[in-house]
Amino acid sequence: MHDQYESISKGTGLFDPKDRGVVWVRGSDRVSFLHAMISNDVQELETGQGRYGLFLSHTGRILCDFDFYKLDAGILIDIDVSLLSDLLEGLGRFIIMEDVVLENATVNWQRLSLQGPTAEEIVEDLLEVEAPNREFEVKSVQDDLFLINRPSLAKVGYHLLIHPDSAEELVQHILSHYGHLGVVQIEEPVWEILRIESGLPRFGIDMTSKNHPLESGLEEAISLTKGCFVGQEAVAKAVHLGGVPKKLVKILLEGSEVPVIGSDLLIEGNSVGIVTSATKSIFHGVPIALGYIKRGMAKVGQKVQVGTPPDFQQATIVESFKRL
Repeated sequence: MHDQYESISKGTGLFDPKDRGVVWVRGSDRVSFLHAMISNDVQELETGQGRYGLFLSHTGRILCDFDFYKLDAGILIDIDVSLLSDLLEGLGRFIIMEDVVLENATVNWQRLSLQGPTAEEIVEDLLEVEAPNREFEVKSVQDDLFLINRPSLAKVGYHLLIHPDSAEELVQHILSHYGHLGVVQIEEPVWEILRIESGLPRFGIDMTSKNHPLESGLEEAISLTKGCFVGQEAVAKAVHLGGVPKKLVKILLEGSEVPVIGSDLLIEGNSVGIVTSATKSIFHGVPIALGYIKRGMAKVGQKVQVGTPPDFQQATIVESFKRL
């Protein structure tokens, strides 16, 4: 486990998630349509660039989160496979006269992620191309291979989108040819530890359709200058008027027991929040958690208790939520 964990900081961690889906948005109206639907700006993107975005309800709650990329063939959306049907059905309801086609292309694509300081050297040698140097920048290497600059758990990171038939062979090639650059395959439990340590929320765990994006720290997914989008009024009101009642934070616990998901966060015996993710941190050596706490108390250094008295654990908010 420790060699997988350390690969992110000393070499490259190779992660092969099985839970990613791909949607192509095609048609002559694809840009204007998607721009009017999702939270981030689509129109100003150059071809070969992408962003992180959200599809919201009319009340400004998160229905889906995803990465999207403007390419010659259309707009490619990289999304958790569990959210595919919600996105397709949600966007589909708004297509009336527009020339827009939504294509579930999941069976044709698989995502590999390489994260760590040697990732750039690996992908450039592997693919014999210069790696894209801006975050979310995409380079088409072949008809069925995209290289994307996408650091998530390290300062340097890339996604490879390839055909599933080629994925296993490519994984084995990377592992067998780049051991000298510290590449190690990362399994899901270690990736989850890294995710929580990095403060990255996961839909269905740390955020649901009940959450407002500002509660979950997703400001980077929202453009306040692009004009109207679904849920825009509710988001603008929260930004400029009322704010949100709670915030997602990172919590460092004392002791050795990992708290149960759903455990209360308390201050002076009063419940002020709830734990959404928790694990034993390899970096800190003690449990760490993500959770929501009332906005006024979401401050670095705030002391809280986790659990139910008299068996609660002492804890401290160590970092306001921040995506890498």
